[in-house]
Amino acid sequence: MMKEYLIIALSTLILTSCSTNESDNDIPSIHDSISLDIDEDGITDYNINYSGIDIDPFTPTGGVYGISGSIQPNGANELLRHSEEGLLFLRNLEEIKDIVSDPLEWNDRFSNTIVTIATKNVEGEWPSNWKILSARKHSTYFVGLKLVTDSKNQLGWVEIEISRSSGIATIVDKGIL
Repeated sequence: MMKEYLIIALSTLILTSCSTNESDNDIPSIHDSISLDIDEDGITDYNINYSGIDIDPFTPTGGVYGISGSIQPNGANELLRHSEEGLLFLRNLEEIKDIVSDPLEWNDRFSNTIVTIATKNVEGEWPSNWKILSARKHSTYFVGLKLVTDSKNQLGWVEIEISRSSGIATIVDKGIL
């Protein structure tokens, strides 16, 4: 009963929070999804979605709960991933090729996390900054994309900026190669 109350209380606090300018103890927001239509054909190719994640169930003495932002391919579309550095590794668009070899791979997993924030206690003492899942710190990040259809594959990219204070991803630019 206590666990259910804690989860409901924390979920309510997170869902009712609408602040994007967070201080040390403010509850971070689960932001709205962002749709990406890379080839501008009117069909969403990828989404950036935010969701609550229960990493370690809360108990009266602790637990871990968080929020993650992930890029999700729609249909058979794929994302370019580096085996050791994840999605946010790309700096040179020439690395985006239809056929790649290790350490690069195309993947169509449902979700690929790019930013997270987590609290380790029931009081909800959240860190002041979100964690961007990149081995290197940049002002913007590029993600290689493969749009897969029955007739042809198209290679593309999206450049995103991620706020460390709010976790919000903003589309800076996008294109087809």
